[in-house]
Formats: sequence, structure tokens, C-alpha cells
Amino acid sequence: MEKRKTRSVIIAAAVICVLILGIVLILPSGTGRNKDSIDLKSLPISYDSVVLAYTPRNLEEEIGMADYVFLAEVTQMDEPHYTHVVTQKKEDGSVTQYGTPYTDYVVRVRENLKGKLLTDGPIRVTKDGGVSIRRDCIVLLGQGDSLPEEGNLYIFTAWAQLDGSLLLSGASSNIPVGTAASGLTEDGAALLDEYREAAANEIVPYARERAVSLYDPDFLAKGGEAQVEAERQRTADRETVLAEYRGRRITRAMLKNKYGSYGETEERNLAERLIHDQIAVDEAEERGLLAAEEGSIREMIGAARTALTDGSSEETDPILLYCRGREISPDAYLKNVLEYDPACRAHFLLCAEFAREYCEEHGLEYRLGAQPDEVNAAVEAALNALFEAHKAEIVYY
Repeated sequence: MEKRKTRSVIIAAAVICVLILGIVLILPSGTGRNKDSIDLKSLPISYDSVVLAYTPRNLEEEIGMADYVFLAEVTQMDEPHYTHVVTQKKEDGSVTQYGTPYTDYVVRVRENLKGKLLTDGPIRVTKDGGVSIRRDCIVLLGQGDSLPEEGNLYIFTAWAQLDGSLLLSGASSNIPVGTAASGLTEDGAALLDEYREAAANEIVPYARERAVSLYDPDFLAKGGEAQVEAERQRTADRETVLAEYRGRRITRAMLKNKYGSYGETEERNLAERLIHDQIAVDEAEERGLLAAEEGSIREMIGAARTALTDGSSEETDPILLYCRGREISPDAYLKNVLEYDPACRAHFLLCAEFAREYCEEHGLEYRLGAQPDEVNAAVEAALNALFEAHKAEIVYY
């Protein structure tokens, strides 16, 4: 029985780092086996959709895109592990989980066809797929895909990950060619010859970032240690939480992605800036401001651009103060508003709303564009009051 669902995946550059393995070239411990595991052959199959980055059934391109191609025997299959796990509560109160399965294998390389991997001991590879987190089906990546089985021989096509691991993705990543006990089948031997010839005449469809496996004998010579250390740092940045607001985590990686390199002393201020932006977005959403029609937004942007061109006060204009604090130009700010950058658009619309409210409360005429210093000061005060009102919901680490 087969089921189908859609999880579009582009098999291209390093897809995902699935393990963190040490730099020392030894076999890491596995996730272990469950002796009460369900019979895999009794489970239905759910195929995810896949978009290939090379011409289908073109062996030269397939090998050209891969980092390592090798003949190996599967000696052990471990329990799957899961990423992107989401828990959903149903109407009847029951809870179910969804996640992307990956299955680890221990294999012994018999022949390297592309790249070099250790042949004098076991190595570990990770298959994109496995038993679902609910244990009700097997999730595979595209029609024709399958899970490797212990005791069988396969031609593996693997992508080296930045953490040094080896990832198998899609139907062509593990092609059965025989068994450890009986050797290659006749068809398997013929296919192995085809792979040997294709590897000698590989075609690289396009350039991509390459990584080196921990199990490559030339790991150190190829800069693998620096590669893995850089990935470890990226992982540490992703896992380093600097602050939280309403359950939303601000990580060091988020700051680096948005602001690039920065000094250590700036970290707290940058985290606070991101949180203030989120508070503004939440407030604008609650007020229904983000649903404003594009025609109205364009009219407001035009008026604001005229006001800024005519010389708004750099000391009181909320837009100029925001731009100064974010180190962006007013033109970039207005462009972000127009192109729906959430933070800039929320700030822009809140400024207009606070100005309109102040004018109504004090019997002043509200108009688009430049505002008197009195109104600008009131808008800035309203923004500060908004941030202060949510201060208790922010936790810094």
C-alpha cells in the first residue's frame, strides 16, 4: 500500500546537516536498535515529492553532483531520528506529532567509485527517510526510493555535509546490487561497470559548495577540520539563545544573519532591536494595520518621501530616528515598507496611526507626511510606551 504527500526537496547543495560527529576518524556510536521494532515490510509507504537538480536517469550528471559514490555492504540499521518535529492537538483532544525521519546505517566500503572513503573499517551514513514518527508508515523521498537492508550490497551516492557526515537522498542514492553472502548479482555486476564508466566521465551540471567527509582519508588535507569547526560554530550560534519574547527565541545566528559581524558588546542591543521590531509587528497585526490596501500604503509612502525630502527634523521625526537606529537610509526604509518588510511596514503604519490618534485627541488636523514636532514627539513616546508595556515579557540570557 502506498500513500503520497508533498514535501518538495531540491537535491542540490548540502541539503541538511543531520549529525554532529567528532573530528576523530572513528565510528560514532549509533542511536541503538529497538528489539521490538515493527516489521518494516508491514508498513505502507508515503512518498514525498522531489525536484532533482540534475537530468533524471543521467548517470554522469548524477555522479557529478554527488561527493562520494561507492560500493558497500550494510552491516547495521539503526532506529530513525527526526527533525522539524511539530506537535498538533486535534479537536478530540488527542495529540499527534509530525517530523522528518532520517535513518542511520553502518556500512563497510568495498570499492570507491568517486572520492575516497575508508575501506579498512565501518563508516556511518544517513538515509533521508525512515519509519514515521507515528510509526504508521515509511516515509521515502520520491517514487522508487527504498531503505537499505542489512546484509545487502548497494551502490551508494552520497552528499557530504558540512559537519562531515554522509547523506543519502532519493531513489538513486542506494541501488541494490547483491548480498554480502552471495556477492554481486549478474545485473548488479553489469550496473557496477556502468557506474565505473560514468564516474570516469562524470558531468557536473553546475557548481555548488562542496564538503568533505570525516571518513575521507584526506579529510585534514582537504580542510575538513576547518569545515567542521565552522559548522559547529554555526550550530552553536543556532542553539545559543540570547533572549525570548512570548516564546519566540532570539538566537545568535539570527543576529548574524540580519546584521552580519558585530562586536560582542552590541549583542544585547541588537537582540533588543529585533524584539522591538517583533513587538511592533504584533501590535500592527492586532490593530489590523497590516491589512491596509496597497494603494493606501503607496499614497502614505509618497507623502512620507516628500516630507523627508523637504527636510524633516532629524531629532524628532520617528522615521529618521528609526533609520538612524537601524543604520539604514530613509530610501531603503521606504523601499522596505513598499516591499513588505514586516518590521519596517509595522513601524511605518504604527507611526501614522499614533499620529492620527494624537491629533484626534488634541483637536489637531491630521495629514499625511510631515508632522509638527509636537506630534512627532507624541508618536515617539507612544512607541516607547508600547515597548515598555511588553518589557516584562522579555527575558535576556
